[in-house]
Amino acid sequence: MVATRNITDLNTLVTPQADDILLIVDRLSATSTEAKQITWANVQEAIQDIVGALATDTTTLNFTYDDANGQLTAVVNDNTSIQKSIFHDGTTSSTRQEGRFVDGVGINVEVADDAGNDRANITVKNTGVVNANNNTVSGTSYEFLSSVTVESDGSKTLELRPLKLGSNKLTATLSDSNQSLTLDVAAGNININDLNTSTPLGVSTGGTGASTAADARTNLGAA
Repeated sequence: MVATRNITDLNTLVTPQADDILLIVDRLSATSTEAKQITWANVQEAIQDIVGALATDTTTLNFTYDDANGQLTAVVNDNTSIQKSIFHDGTTSSTRQEGRFVDGVGINVEVADDAGNDRANITVKNTGVVNANNNTVSGTSYEFLSSVTVESDGSKTLELRPLKLGSNKLTATLSDSNQSLTLDVAAGNININDLNTSTPLGVSTGGTGASTAADARTNLGAA
């Protein structure tokens, strides 16, 4: 009965099911004498096998065909093609697939996920000394800052001159919970003979302005 009808006379099937049978004839004519059948599942399998055979591995891509589930997977081989380039000072420094931020000396890198904008916010914070200077004041002054040295790793070291006491006639102590350095005179370590007798204290500052008794009385108006 089928052999006496054209395929164009059959009902159209829009969405075939796996167990539907498709009619195959040798030629499209009213006199076709041979008909064959194939299920839609077998047609799908044949198509999948053809596609799987067409997918050929390359040096940068590997294909995996899952015949049981009808899936074809393509995977990029690591480090076989340049997907990303990392530049430093205008020069390509890496062509790896991933870039990693690492904290450096005096540098702290913070990464926060920003799902609303589909991005990651990267903040680079300086936690070290960038530079240092002495304050400018009038009169004679001495600078505590010695230098700012650049180390081999790029960090900077702040070098300060220590405060050195000239003798035991001065004392220095840490005060205010070690927040201050207090200087004071050690009166008990001062000897009257330490004063310069060639220029004794003048009358106006409590002395006689003389080194002999007679001159002292004269200077005091008691001669």
